[in-house]
Amino acid sequence: MAEEEKTKVQSEGEENSKSADGQSAPSSDTLETKQSASGSSAPEKTDAPSDNKTPAPDTAPDNLDDSDKADASNPAGGESDTSDNAADGGGNDPDKKGKKGKKGKDEESPQNPKSNAKMQKEWEDSIVASKKVKREEIRRKFKQAIVIMLVFALVVTSVVYVMLLFVQENNVRITAKSQQDKSISLSLDGSMWTPYLNAEGPDKIWNISYNPIYKGEHTETMAQVRERLCIASPELGVINGENYIRFVFLVKNTGKFDADIDYVMTLDNDDRNLQDAVRVMWAESFKSSDLTAEQTNVEVYAALSRNPRLADTNINYNRTPEMGYLEYCAYPLGSDDPKSSTYDLRAYERTLTGSAYDEAQEAGYFATTPFESDEAVFKRHTVLAVGDIMYCYVCIWLEGSDFDCVDSALGGFVKLGIDFVSY
Repeated sequence: MAEEEKTKVQSEGEENSKSADGQSAPSSDTLETKQSASGSSAPEKTDAPSDNKTPAPDTAPDNLDDSDKADASNPAGGESDTSDNAADGGGNDPDKKGKKGKKGKDEESPQNPKSNAKMQKEWEDSIVASKKVKREEIRRKFKQAIVIMLVFALVVTSVVYVMLLFVQENNVRITAKSQQDKSISLSLDGSMWTPYLNAEGPDKIWNISYNPIYKGEHTETMAQVRERLCIASPELGVINGENYIRFVFLVKNTGKFDADIDYVMTLDNDDRNLQDAVRVMWAESFKSSDLTAEQTNVEVYAALSRNPRLADTNINYNRTPEMGYLEYCAYPLGSDDPKSSTYDLRAYERTLTGSAYDEAQEAGYFATTPFESDEAVFKRHTVLAVGDIMYCYVCIWLEGSDFDCVDSALGGFVKLGIDFVSY
């Protein structure tokens, strides 16, 4: 009996120790030991689960608080937290508590795939709509900025300076076309040969003069151009002035046969008649493969004029207004002043005797070659032997001393191009 009491005390001590340490409830072996200590026969072990409990009474004792009463009133095996904790051995397992908490959270906020898909679609549609609105706003502002810049550009062009638009922003387009078994090529540097060139001009063209007596920038004289092309290796490429276009390029027969070449400088303009004040100096020097100078030709082209002040001058004595009057390359200082003695060109020409005549010609008072037509500055023909090269010089400017260089031409344009065709 003492031995059984000792076992009972020891079992109860272990139970109290475990309870104090926060461990699980006593196992079935401990319960069996307690029954033996009280003098009852030990029940046999069964295969029933160890978490079977004696049903709780329907009513809780009066000395329990409200929470304990609620727990005590739940039947064994129910879904309450108290029953689950008892079945799990006192409810002190942290892993099971975590799982329980997670399960409870999931039950509180169930996932609905259809609802989520609808919310996702609405969110995407709102993003797309916002982007469309932003794009439309940017496009509208960009159009407004373009209109403002165009209006400003037109005002500046019509007030400040005259723009000559040569093909693309004061550029001259040059092309070479070969037919049959003939071949010609173009070059601005003598090393790279192509079927087309693009000679870029300055940003703006302002009226200058061939006559050096006028202040400001001046073009080269015909004598200077002839000297430039007669040397063995002329300067090539684009050599623009600040307010005029100037470049030198090459045309070469790169085929196996002699080639006939037709070439034309095309002309296009608007109704402001800016072409009436334009001058084009064209020079060409033909050189064989050994680059020895053979021939140099220089001419200045201008449009025919209908200004009556040119009637009966030395170069127009037999021309009528219907035919148009030949222009001088440049005019003397003061010729645009009605009070000047040179205003009457016929009276001015009567003073040109001896050296005065030569000086006037050097200053540009000589006849220009008229434009071929309203669509062309000139049309020419030449023959190049195999390997032969033609040096071409082009200078384009707005002659400020021309009687037709007036404010009504402001904002006008002239387009020039050069086309070569071999056959």
